Amino acid sequence: MKSKFFPINWFWTVTLLFVVGCGTATTTPAPAATLAPIKDAAAISAQGHVVPRDKVLLSFASAGHVEKIMVEKGASVQAGQVLAELDTTALEQIAVDQAQRQLLELTSPASVAAAEQAVASARDALSKAQDKNDSLFYPRASDALIDKTRGEIDLAKEHLARTSDTYRGLSHLIDGETRKASALVAMTNAQLSLNDLIAKYNWYAGKPDDIDAAIIRSNQDAALANLQEAEWYLKALMGSPLPANATGSRLAQLEGARDDLAAAQIRLKGTRLIAPFAATATDVNVSLGQFVGPETPALQLADFSQWYIETSDLTEVEVVNVKENQPVSLMLDSLPGVTLKGSVTSIAQNFSEKQGDIVYQVRVLLTDKNPAIRWGMTASVQFGQK
Repeated sequence: MKSKFFPINWFWTVTLLFVVGCGTATTTPAPAATLAPIKDAAAISAQGHVVPRDKVLLSFASAGHVEKIMVEKGASVQAGQVLAELDTTALEQIAVDQAQRQLLELTSPASVAAAEQAVASARDALSKAQDKNDSLFYPRASDALIDKTRGEIDLAKEHLARTSDTYRGLSHLIDGETRKASALVAMTNAQLSLNDLIAKYNWYAGKPDDIDAAIIRSNQDAALANLQEAEWYLKALMGSPLPANATGSRLAQLEGARDDLAAAQIRLKGTRLIAPFAATATDVNVSLGQFVGPETPALQLADFSQWYIETSDLTEVEVVNVKENQPVSLMLDSLPGVTLKGSVTSIAQNFSEKQGDIVYQVRVLLTDKNPAIRWGMTASVQFGQK
């Protein structure tokens, strides 16, 4: 029996060993991932368009009818030049002139001199008020003056006694008699003189009551406040800076006049289009008599003194390898075969999204000149000049 089944057991044993051996075969490890090399700046390129050094689209800040247009399309203008006006310009100019006259009156040399005099008077008044306030803590008179006044009172009493005795000796005479009348006048004068000396002595030796002390202190506070406001006003006239809590009726009048002038000038400016920089008028979009407002594009100016390229597709991966002042070479689609030089002037801080990419605008100054260059031309920029 054993010999009958032996071949079968041997067959399964060999088969099992073969399967186990195949199942434990060693696997080859996968190669480690490698980082892509960082691009060299010279390998970075971008597309962009030609733009002028500066450009602006002007609109009137106020509404009205166009009365004057002082520029034509294609004309050169200077910074500060008036380009167009509304029909309300003349009225606003009158308001500005009136506000200027009012301010000139308030800031004239005579007004400054009066303000200086007011400061001097306020200082004198404060000094006197402080002296009175100081008297609350010190005697009103020296001991010598008090003693002298007391002696004068004693003498005045003796004089009053003598004149009283003289009058009594003549009192039997009829009224109107010369000697009696003279004695009465002498006695009366002696009494009045004594009363004055006693009042003076009492004031010298005494102190103010609570009411008098409160009045003295309030007078000093008022004098100090008047001086402060006078000094603030004078500083304002001289154009010196003032604290935020500066007050005073004259200061309020002066600041009100300045505010009125500033407001009038803003209204006048709103009726005009003024060139903010030297440029060329590329578009004149309004006509005489047309009603316009802040929403109406009126004039476009562009400064063609220098050309720039503004890129549109430089990604976040590429922009980190671009630096300000970095040299670039570029070609314009309209000038095949012509390579121009430039330099990076700015890299945008904010980003935009383009076809799923984060892109940053880079502004490049064209250092090479070419009369064929025009606004809007397409350019290819190579960073890292060859």
